[in-house]
Amino acid sequence: HTLYGHANQVWSVAFNFNSTLLASGSHDYTIRLWDTSTGACLKSLRGHTNQVWSVAFSPDGLLLASGGDDQTVRLWDINTGDCLKTLRDPSGQIRSVAFNPRGDLVTSAGNSHIIHIWDISSGQIHSVLREPINQIWSISFSPDGHTIASCGDATFINLWDVSAGQRVKTLHGHESAVLSVSYSPDG
Repeated sequence: HTLYGHANQVWSVAFNFNSTLLASGSHDYTIRLWDTSTGACLKSLRGHTNQVWSVAFSPDGLLLASGGDDQTVRLWDINTGDCLKTLRDPSGQIRSVAFNPRGDLVTSAGNSHIIHIWDISSGQIHSVLREPINQIWSISFSPDGHTIASCGDATFINLWDVSAGQRVKTLHGHESAVLSVSYSPDG
């Protein structure tokens, strides 16, 4: 299917756990939820006041996290389309959001050297990781939830121990900026 509906560029897409829904985040400040079997737009989620750079489904598929240039992470109820929480990221524009495998934490990172790990139930910052690069483009939890990978305007990928809040390894080898990172399902 070709999916039509956004009024501007689409910056991010994500499937839910069983690939029946696709979420898209756009420069038009909206998020759209799509039925993958029909290509129909099921919902248009509005609330961001600037472009949406990243979307991610929770592991159970009931929540969607979004982050963008309005310096917020928004948590959406997939069934109703309601914004349940707005988390104000104190460090700037958000380029990436990711849930941990248990679905009780969500991370945000972007135009600063900070990765925030948020407790979803309280809406408070759980911990902070200080990345040595300024622009973080992508973050990903390992399948066991113990490690976060981060990358951005640098030629390396950092691996972080979530519980210790420490960088444990730096992976070198790229010749230019690394703009996206993701774990394989088996880690």
